[in-house]
Amino acid sequence: KSGNIPNDSLIVYTTIITITFIALNKVLSPQYVIWVLPFVPLLRFRYASLLLAVFILTNLLFPLGFRLLLDFHPLSIVLLNFRNALLIILVIWMMVDFHPFDRLTKAT
Repeated sequence: KSGNIPNDSLIVYTTIITITFIALNKVLSPQYVIWVLPFVPLLRFRYASLLLAVFILTNLLFPLGFRLLLDFHPLSIVLLNFRNALLIILVIWMMVDFHPFDRLTKAT
């Protein structure tokens, strides 16, 4: 109502947009995960720890297991889908915690 956006909400929403792009993109690129790194120190510890798991899974897939992914090895496909599921879970979790309407009703 006052036109001010809390800093924590701005950081979380920017991170949500970036993570959604990574999770729904057709290309597996560790460079995309690097886009989230500047936000990690600003996030709550529980979000950052889940992102750490995503970073580890991404590094397992590329460069270590990229050949298996190209050969459609079942384990690499499962790891990729698990990584993307963690990203989607993180997005939903952050959206629930930072739902804008909750803040508006608490402010009034």
